[in-house]
Amino acid sequence: IEVYGEEGGQRRWASAGIAQNRAPFMVMGSKKGGFPVTVESRARGKTVTVIHNVSGDVDALLTKLKEKVGAGGVVRDGDVEVQGDHASVVEALLLKLRCVK
Repeated sequence: IEVYGEEGGQRRWASAGIAQNRAPFMVMGSKKGGFPVTVESRARGKTVTVIHNVSGDVDALLTKLKEKVGAGGVVRDGDVEVQGDHASVVEALLLKLRCVK
């Protein structure tokens, strides 16, 4: 998957099977129809925002989230974790990218 240009701040993706203006990843909703974004507490009292049910290029999603919130993150067991409580920012970004199904 390659970015072949930006127009008006919007990236256009080029790859087989991925439509233009669509991100190379998809986030599926929870079983009850809610957002698959939770805020969890880790060891030593650290807070992380976790995005579940991610398919496709999870590294691309992690990169976008890290750029947007200005925090570190990691892909762990297919879930994307971003340091800190950023649930509202993450949900807004996922809606903006139209990658929530």
